[in-house]
Amino acid sequence: MQSPKSAPTARNARLSGALALTFEELENDATEDELAAERAVAKATTGRGFTRQRGERQTLEGYA
Repeated sequence: MQSPKSAPTARNARLSGALALTFEELENDATEDELAAERAVAKATTGRGFTRQRGERQTLEGYA
């Protein structure tokens, strides 16, 4: 027969282990989500930038 104090201790150990496992799973999910978000941002922002080219004055060949 177990003493009254040992039962809650075993239960607490089980709950603590389950909580640690749940926390680890959530942490892994968050890391995966963060990596996916970084990949999406990198994919959306890669490419050449657009720079407007300024028009130059054309000289009139007959008057120059």
